[in-house]
Amino acid sequence: MKLKQAILEMRLGFKELNIYLKLGIGLLLIIVLEVWSFPIWKEYFTKYDKVYENILTTIINLPLIFLVIALFIVGLRKYGEVIDQAGDTEEYLKKRYLKLWKSLHAKGNGLFAFKVLADYYKEKHRSYHNLEHIKNCLIEFDSGKHLTKNAKAIQFALFYHDAIYYPEVDNNEERSATLAIDVIIEAGLTKHFQSLVESLIIITSSKKLLLSLDLKLMTDIDLIIFGRPEDDFDEYEIKIRQEYDFAENQDFALGRLIILQYLLDRNSIYQTEYFRNRYENQARINIQKSINKLKGVLRLG
Repeated sequence: MKLKQAILEMRLGFKELNIYLKLGIGLLLIIVLEVWSFPIWKEYFTKYDKVYENILTTIINLPLIFLVIALFIVGLRKYGEVIDQAGDTEEYLKKRYLKLWKSLHAKGNGLFAFKVLADYYKEKHRSYHNLEHIKNCLIEFDSGKHLTKNAKAIQFALFYHDAIYYPEVDNNEERSATLAIDVIIEAGLTKHFQSLVESLIIITSSKKLLLSLDLKLMTDIDLIIFGRPEDDFDEYEIKIRQEYDFAENQDFALGRLIILQYLLDRNSIYQTEYFRNRYENQARINIQKSINKLKGVLRLG
């Protein structure tokens, strides 16, 4: 079992490597192979004919040529992704939604489905749970998608997990899941996909420690903001307070304190090792600072 686990960790580790690093390793291996083997083959073939030497040189250099072309193509794709991410949020999400819709072989009008979804996230009472939040979730998912075999289901769930959001009620996740299910049924997607998406959306409201890696990944992504740099977290806190502007300071502070203290008391805020390594330490610093502020509000009350 230990050997199998070690092999699995090695495979996940390799998948996690930046694509340029992978190609760089491949380039290095090719160069090493060429340096080692070329003199041998050159000496062998030059005994017979100069033509053979030229053919050999071309054959040996082909992998290097293909690798350089691959690096160029990947570079263009990555550049395109960066430009998309830096551009208009709604346009970025529309492209991504339609690409996912097509990959699922979904029936019906994907553009219409996205516009309906986008209208939910553009509601006036949303300061944080808006299109920008969904964009950030999807970008974070991209960095950790090597952890799952159900990438399409998780992406679909991320699109819909906060579609219905009213801070004063406590069944937003269930209603968001219902909306997603309606879209899935209308698009003619499978019952299995429907079940996956439903469980992924509903779990974002759960305080349970999870067993499924997909569920862990989903909840970790939704909590990424806690582990972001201090300025980002401070901005998030301001936006959350704006969404709860109907609540008195004391009531808001008490309710918020309960949630944050629960997160801080857990053995780890993030349930996947990947996101724990990236965000755990900063998340604990941010949450403790927020708790101290909330306690100050309660003392003043």
